Amino acid sequence: MLDAYMVLYPRARILTPVLLITMVEVPAWAYVGFWFLYQLFYGNLEFITLSQSGVAYFAHTGSFIAGALAALV
Repeated sequence: MLDAYMVLYPRARILTPVLLITMVEVPAWAYVGFWFLYQLFYGNLEFITLSQSGVAYFAHTGSFIAGALAALV
């Protein structure tokens, strides 16, 4: 859903908490892009360290890409 939101509303801004003290508006692409990179990083980290399989992280990144492509159509 985040991917479709980013594709359909590229200039939207998201209100997000910072240190549970204040709220800050950030661009949707920055917020969602950070989330995507977070999923990708931790998926690779778990894969490299063999601590877990990282399947859940890779499923999130794969569905993110598929959803973004579907929203473009």
